[in-house]
Amino acid sequence: MTVTGSQRADHDALVARACDGDDVALSELVVLYHDRVYRYGRSVCRESDLDDAVQEAFVAFNRSRHTFRGDANIGSWLYTTVRNACRQMLRPISRRRRVLGDGSDLSVARTSVEQSNTSVVFGNQVVLKIFRRAQEGVNPDLEIGRYLTDKGFAHSAALIGALEYQKGKGEPRTLGVLNRYVPNEGDAWHYTLDALGLFYESAVWMLPDDAIEVPTWASVLDRLGTEPPDQTADAIGPYLDSAEMLGRRTAEMHRALAEGETEAFRPEPFTTLYQRSVYQSMRAQVRPTLQLVRQMIDQYDGEDRADAERVVGAEAELLDLFGAVRSHRIDASRIRVHGDYHLGQVLHAGRDFVIIDFEGEPSRSPTERRIKRSALTDVAGIVRSFQYASEAGLRDYAERGLVPSEHYDALARRGEVWHTWVTIRFLTGYLDEAAGQSFIPADPADVHSLLSAHVLDKALYEVRYDLGHRPDWASIPLRGIVSLLERT
Repeated sequence: MTVTGSQRADHDALVARACDGDDVALSELVVLYHDRVYRYGRSVCRESDLDDAVQEAFVAFNRSRHTFRGDANIGSWLYTTVRNACRQMLRPISRRRRVLGDGSDLSVARTSVEQSNTSVVFGNQVVLKIFRRAQEGVNPDLEIGRYLTDKGFAHSAALIGALEYQKGKGEPRTLGVLNRYVPNEGDAWHYTLDALGLFYESAVWMLPDDAIEVPTWASVLDRLGTEPPDQTADAIGPYLDSAEMLGRRTAEMHRALAEGETEAFRPEPFTTLYQRSVYQSMRAQVRPTLQLVRQMIDQYDGEDRADAERVVGAEAELLDLFGAVRSHRIDASRIRVHGDYHLGQVLHAGRDFVIIDFEGEPSRSPTERRIKRSALTDVAGIVRSFQYASEAGLRDYAERGLVPSEHYDALARRGEVWHTWVTIRFLTGYLDEAAGQSFIPADPADVHSLLSAHVLDKALYEVRYDLGHRPDWASIPLRGIVSLLERT
């Protein structure tokens, strides 16, 4: 159809009136262009998206008409908007296909019950985690998960999306997160217990009494990079390599977290104020913990009672161990950390490990969990987890009737060998991978004192928790504290 000069002038005047806010002119333009835009949309859109795309084009023009240039072609503008709207509608489908495949298997499986969340797996493709306490403030699991996913960190479950609620001007509350499912063989805790089962089956004859050597905590860092005695290495087997791998993955996580450039992730130096604050926090729990042990001490006998009495009488020594944290300024950086790191927060994925659940200690507020700390707080969590595993593994082995009563003490001694050398290999991998990083003190003496303080802090917390919830287990962290007190 031929358009005359007068028709063009009428058309341009109509557009100008619409751009000036004339709603009648806008309605006339919609009628004029609707069928043309609709026909064009058929060539670029799926039929199911066509109505929405055309509507979006006219709504977009209405929103921006006051900025529309008089020399612009409104038809071309509307066509381009329809095409872009169609592309936007296709992107979620493309993303769903990348995440869910063809969607043919979205069978639902609930994972084991956790104290702070409920997780559901859909078709071994995605995991939806719903938090039971939606506290005000971003949940660190969302914040750190998004950060590590954007960084391309390969050893955590990629974040796909999140569900948040915001009331008025308050901070958003994280209701849940959606992560890519990681094929795995269970968590590192159960993998470790399986390895310990094999260890305890053969430990008595593979590791005779005259071959038992349990390095003291004071000498652990001096043995980094050294191999255990041959008989010890043979008895522990390939788990030594697994422990070193876990150490490396932990350091890689910390290296990624230390590369942040935003305020939430940018490393901050240790200061005397921070060190004093850490010391006061650690110190404050010593006396209450010892009081609880005194109240429960009559429940123990034998070696367990001896450990409890040793700890109760060691208040000055415990404070001295913590005192090293503030004795001088430590040259290191504080970073964002996992915050609740133990073997149950790591998936055993074939020959590798994947780190999950970054929400931190659930009993703390989101703000407190987001505070930057020493990376060695996470390291201490795994060190403590190794001791728990060695004793829990032996108890499980005994409860199944596989340990003659006369062999229990002998196997417990060998369990100490296991967790000490496994700890050495874990620290070897970690400190080798973290070498030169600002979050690790350059002075080995500072590494030892800071790590010892965090391990002790964790053990004291465990004593209080166990006495309140599972008293039979409190002997485990009490024994761990006694080992920390062994200076020679």
